[in-house]
Amino acid sequence: MKVPKLARYNGAVENAYQFVNDYITEFPIDLFRLIKKFKWGLLTYEEMAVKNNCTINDICECLGTDGYSIYNGNNYTIAYNNAIKSHGRINFTLAHEIGHIILNHHKDFEVTEVIKDNFTKEEYKILEYEANCFARNMLAPSPLVNQLSFWNLIFDVPNFFEITHRAFSVRMRFLAEDLNYLNDEQMSRMCNSFLRFKICPKCKSHTTDLTDIYCEICGNKLITGDGFKMKKYNSLYVLTQCPNCENVDIYAEDMYCIICGQSLKNCCTVCNNPLPNKARYCNKCGGKSSFFNSGELASIKYTDGVVLTPDEEMTYKNWKIILMNLKQAGNIALYVSLINSNLCVIDNNTVRNQF
Repeated sequence: MKVPKLARYNGAVENAYQFVNDYITEFPIDLFRLIKKFKWGLLTYEEMAVKNNCTINDICECLGTDGYSIYNGNNYTIAYNNAIKSHGRINFTLAHEIGHIILNHHKDFEVTEVIKDNFTKEEYKILEYEANCFARNMLAPSPLVNQLSFWNLIFDVPNFFEITHRAFSVRMRFLAEDLNYLNDEQMSRMCNSFLRFKICPKCKSHTTDLTDIYCEICGNKLITGDGFKMKKYNSLYVLTQCPNCENVDIYAEDMYCIICGQSLKNCCTVCNNPLPNKARYCNKCGGKSSFFNSGELASIKYTDGVVLTPDEEMTYKNWKIILMNLKQAGNIALYVSLINSNLCVIDNNTVRNQF
């Protein structure tokens, strides 16, 4: 297949929209976690330089300043220049290479690497334009950017999507053009799926309901978060087993267990607001939940869909906070090394890091 004479921006925007719809749950996107999810390889220029007994500058001269992707016939590997200090720039590099993969540039044009040496100057530009278009529409989708206020656009977009100010400038320059490639239904669907969120500064719990005042996990007051979360349509969890007698003969509409009379619905003890099973506090008035007040919550804890013991849950939250702080401080190499690890409790005074 020959490289087209003009960049196929419509296809790049459509593919980015579908990719976000199928695989992304929140913004800003964790590109490292996403690459792991697809089981693609990930290399740093530093690792390549050590392996080939050369410098990072040598790698840049051969393969490009920021990064590139490789296809070996079975799987993809993305390489990026970890000497770059800008997290936003690294994010765009990774998204750009993902664009080459999702747009099938390696397979359609029968190359192992999308680099200058494999194409004419004009052909290479066309493929780079398409990958750039995919990257900006994946990292900062036009429907989400378009709904932000003027104040948000000027001051908050780089934080919402973890992109550089230069990338934001390009995002805004092509905003109207990219919107034209999506129909009203697609734009409405994305805006309704991804919402601004509030975050608890203490335990980092999130909610997309901006009317919530208090954290349902720890009772702390919520603050507005930087980014977008996918709306959770089923926020009231349905128990499948009684936490008291372990009866499994339960229906969604049941308020009490038919065997022991245990309450199966969590609600606020102050205002009677219905709450998710994991809620310890009311998100409206801050009152204790019925499950938390009665001590039943210990047997039905939820964290990202996984049932955890109290010690495990606290460790999980603390570890997420540690990783978030490392990320925000710009310690990228250390953050990447730790992101797929687990902090395990040994005793009250000791933990270990499991990779």
